[in-house]
Amino acid sequence: MSKPKIEIRVRVNGKERWADAEKLYEYLYPEKVDITGKMPDPYPQKVNAFFNSIDEELIKVWVAAYPNVDVKEELPMIQAWLLTNTEKAKKNFKSFTNNWLSKRMTSTRNGSAKESIDASWDKYK
Repeated sequence: MSKPKIEIRVRVNGKERWADAEKLYEYLYPEKVDITGKMPDPYPQKVNAFFNSIDEELIKVWVAAYPNVDVKEELPMIQAWLLTNTEKAKKNFKSFTNNWLSKRMTSTRNGSAKESIDASWDKYK
């Protein structure tokens, strides 16, 4: 099957005529970039790939750093937030997750942050 010929109506020196769109494009944009190679993954695929590949070592680091946060419970919430707030797309998911957990460390859903931190320190008394 041959490539369809697309024409564009143009005005040259006051005269209207039809021009070959491909030739016009080549004339207007001689530095046209030829895109080849692997295209970047769509955002949801990047998010899901990150959360499916988090290793246990990193989870252990987060659990140790944020003792009063249930890290394994928070991860699906972080993933859901990233997938539903695409207008606020993030580039560095590891950093975003770390910041999320840090904020959860100082604010809890069930009570004040001070009570939560005091309770977590009771095991060291």
